[in-house]
Amino acid sequence: MSFLKKNLLKKHPDSKLARFLDRNIYVILAFICSAVLMLLVYYCFEIIPFGNKTVLRMDLYHQYGPLFAELHDRITQFKSMLYSWNTGGGGSFIGNFYNYLSSPVGILLALIFGHENIPEAIGSMVFLKNALAAASMAFYLKKSTGKNNFTISAFGILYAFCGFFIAYYWNIMWIDAMYLLPLVVLG
Repeated sequence: MSFLKKNLLKKHPDSKLARFLDRNIYVILAFICSAVLMLLVYYCFEIIPFGNKTVLRMDLYHQYGPLFAELHDRITQFKSMLYSWNTGGGGSFIGNFYNYLSSPVGILLALIFGHENIPEAIGSMVFLKNALAAASMAFYLKKSTGKNNFTISAFGILYAFCGFFIAYYWNIMWIDAMYLLPLVVLG
């Protein structure tokens, strides 16, 4: 923090980047600290990229993994989003898309990682959504309380690692609500 203020902010106090960083440094800190903590969790549990385990558990393994793989195939192979023969005799895919897969983070990462790397894509989704939750809560606290100090970062990180996230990270569609809720309440 002091490095930024001493170097960038003092040398270029009128630049847009310097002003943005000065106004949002604790929101960015919440994002970065949450990301570092998630990397530490991934390291301790030998989750990819630090081992050969994945975050895929329960519904994340049995439901979301195959659905994201199919979503990737449908988008890259220009298949219809309306119907799928890959579900027990066939069924509506559009319902599954809107219910489980329509997160912008999920779609983007599923396309970036590709079909064969869906477990890595889902691990990245959990990682990114957690960091976004920390940042959005810190942003909410900054705007609603008028404070811009370390406490908004700390409470943002605590929010990102709350019991709901720990218990339900495997239902990634619900984790979208964690990073969107503070912004909706603020709006």
